[in-house]
Amino acid sequence: MSSDLIFLEISQDLQSAKDDQRLYNPINFETRVRAIDFIDFHIINRIDIIHQNSTPNPDFTRIRRSAEELKEQLEAINRALFAHLRETIKSKKLYPSELNELLISHLDNAYNREADQPGYDYLDELINGILCESTLPEPTIVREPEMVFYQQTPARIIFKLAEMLQVDEVLYDLGSGLGHVPILINLLNGNKTVGVEFEPAYHRYAVGKATQLKLNDVLFINEDARKVDYTNGTVFYLYTPFEGNILQEVLDKLKQESFQKPIRIFTYGPCSFQLAKQSWLICSDTKVKDIYKLYEFRSYRDHRKFIEVTPKGRYF
Repeated sequence: MSSDLIFLEISQDLQSAKDDQRLYNPINFETRVRAIDFIDFHIINRIDIIHQNSTPNPDFTRIRRSAEELKEQLEAINRALFAHLRETIKSKKLYPSELNELLISHLDNAYNREADQPGYDYLDELINGILCESTLPEPTIVREPEMVFYQQTPARIIFKLAEMLQVDEVLYDLGSGLGHVPILINLLNGNKTVGVEFEPAYHRYAVGKATQLKLNDVLFINEDARKVDYTNGTVFYLYTPFEGNILQEVLDKLKQESFQKPIRIFTYGPCSFQLAKQSWLICSDTKVKDIYKLYEFRSYRDHRKFIEVTPKGRYF
């Protein structure tokens, strides 16, 4: 394709973006993020590649500058949206269900929060914009070999978890990282939540975020999950924060809790397979077979009332 045709194509793409009035309405977050990505990869990066292979063209330089200005304008709309949603959360004027629908309303109608698939989506970008406006912290301590590096739970999984909780349950997130699970569960459901995090920098960040949002029923503990007192916990969540012997030690500790009260454990990631092997837990699904699925496990005493008895009197 000739340079003139490429310039014409890029010019038309940029003009189409400028003329799309949906992009300037704060509610159209996903549409705007898609447009920002398009400007980045198909206009700015394309011009940069052209300039790497030839003498910079003033016309391309001009249109690149215009694309950067549009991108900044759209990103400014997003920053204002994030600030507005943070203030809405702090005001306590919305019920949890209303906040749920408010967040989802900024995504395309086709959004499916039930999808069991890898990776993150536009809901994560929205949540990250609200909760992570400051620089993310770097780890300060060395993990033990069986401690897994921090990965954020996809927001759609957190929303699904919120739907499966009762409002009087106390949720512990083991390996809570930057605090997204405890914070979002509290915002979406009103549950009291506790985040357990071994990394001090992550713990400080999460505490700061909960304080900023004025969330009095969200607590973060900077401690080894093997040493925490879980007396008041009824529901536990793990996104594979550790594996092997450490995971088994934590499960043995939770088993002791199950002797005093029924508990539920929700898992995401490879740790689900190890929980499926525990004789004192029963998975609500027939079988654990997908690391990208949220699984619910009930302590055996609690699960008995949810299952049938075979003619031989055995539970299954």
